Amino acid sequence: MPQLEVWFQRASDVVRKLSYGDFDLGIVGLDMFAELSHGDPDLVVVHDALDFGHCHLGLGVPMGGKFADISTLDQLRSMPEWSESNPLRVVTGYQNVARKFFQEQGFEHVVLLSADGALEAAPLMGSADIILDLVSTGDHLADVCCCCHLDVVANTLLCPVCFPFPVAWLDGSEA
Repeated sequence: MPQLEVWFQRASDVVRKLSYGDFDLGIVGLDMFAELSHGDPDLVVVHDALDFGHCHLGLGVPMGGKFADISTLDQLRSMPEWSESNPLRVVTGYQNVARKFFQEQGFEHVVLLSADGALEAAPLMGSADIILDLVSTGDHLADVCCCCHLDVVANTLLCPVCFPFPVAWLDGSEA
């Protein structure tokens, strides 16, 4: 393909550059696509099962205190502590994915806090109640949670790699 250029970029940059029209085609994880595409109708996922790069959404919940008997999402959602004035505080690096997850799971009172790393320390420091992260095996989250006295409650939301491109490309117009 004589006019084909291939660029290796961070997954977050691939989604942004597709949105800006700088790229015609990209290969990224559905996690990054879901987080950064902001529902852009001009971006289309062509193939969502390339069969590598799977990840799961994991919730790290403290093992003690008011969370001592919490082992399911239903139990977490049903805790009487959560209200408009005292919402469940969730620290995550995936705001859009987290917002959609908690809405789909029927959580009413949740506030999302941003962090890029060391999420697991937030509950110990008192700055969040739980953590939400995307993990490929769950081993790291389980290891970290064990060290920080957190329990992994949810292992859901399979995030395989996808193959998105601007919708304008479908009808032959310029991207």
